[in-house]
Amino acid sequence: MRHSRSGEQYAGAVPILIIATILVIPRAFQSIPELLLRTADLQNRILVWYTVTGVINIVLDYFLIRHYGAIGVAWANGIAQ
Repeated sequence: MRHSRSGEQYAGAVPILIIATILVIPRAFQSIPELLLRTADLQNRILVWYTVTGVINIVLDYFLIRHYGAIGVAWANGIAQ
């Protein structure tokens, strides 16, 4: 079994991880408004927005994965969130 000394086989994942890491930062701030909406008994708004973002994610996945593969997945998921 061959082992890479410098992890060259993972070099292709670096751009994907960079994109995913940068685009997930706003998700960290989503819990505060979500908690406030739940406290105010406005869960329907949360459900509506989760549905909208889910549809956006599916549409972006459809178009971006075909052309960009895993990088398209990172962009689609990050944009939808």
